[in-house]
Amino acid sequence: MARELHASLQQLTDWAERNRLYVAEARAAYDTEHRPELTDA
Repeated sequence: MARELHASLQQLTDWAERNRLYVAEARAAYDTEHRPELTDA
């Protein structure tokens, strides 16, 4: 079970690393629209 979990978490980690720029951009866009007090305006 632990090996299977490790493999799944490694895949998720790899995905997050490959897409970190897109995730950061999406978070910034969301914050700009929904949480403007968090942005440097």
